[in-house]
Amino acid sequence: MQDLQHLVDLRFQVGEVASIDKLSELWAIDKTAYGEASLSWETFKGWWRSYRPGLKALFLEDRIVGAIGIWPLSERCARRLAAGRIKESEITGRMMRGRKPAHCWYISGIVLKPEIAGGAAIRALFSQGIGSWLTRGNIEFPCELFALANSVEAETLLQGFNFFKVQNAKAMPDNVPLFGLKMDTKEELVSLLRARGVDLDLR
Repeated sequence: MQDLQHLVDLRFQVGEVASIDKLSELWAIDKTAYGEASLSWETFKGWWRSYRPGLKALFLEDRIVGAIGIWPLSERCARRLAAGRIKESEITGRMMRGRKPAHCWYISGIVLKPEIAGGAAIRALFSQGIGSWLTRGNIEFPCELFALANSVEAETLLQGFNFFKVQNAKAMPDNVPLFGLKMDTKEELVSLLRARGVDLDLR
C-alpha cells in the first residue's frame, strides 16, 4: 500500500512558473479559490517578476494544479506588515529582496484545484515546495515568517506549525489576523517541519 501511495505522490512535481501563460493559469486557480481576497493580476505578476522562485507551483504532468507562495520581504515592509500598516495587495515587487539574502519572508497562501485537493497533493507541495525554499531560497537566520489567515482552516494550519498571532483581524487593514513564526537556525526550522509530519525533500 505504501508503494502504491509513493507512485501516486510521484505524479506530482513542484517547480517554478516559467512563463506568463503558466502564471495566468495559476492566477485563475488562485482567483477561484480566494475570490475577492485574491491578488490582482498586476500585483500577482509584479511579485512573480520580482522573485520567480517565490511561487512553488504544483504540476500534474504539464498542468498547474496548485502552488504555495513564499516571498522575501525587505525589513521595512515586514515591519509595516507586522504593525498592521499595509495591505497584502499594497506589497509590491520593489518591496521584496529579490535574490538577496532575506531575514523576513511572507507566505501568501496555499492553493489547490478542488479536484486534486487531498493528501498526495498537499504532501508533494509541502515536501518539494518547502524543501526547495529551504535549499535554494537565500534565507538568513534568524528568520521570521509571516502569513495572513484568510480562513479558520488556515488559522488552524498555522497554529499547528507553531505560528503565533501577531495581530488580530481588527488591527489589520485586510481584516484577517496576521500570524508569525521566528526561527533561530535552519536546523530548528527543519526539525519543526519534520516533527509536524512534513517529509522534506532537501535535494
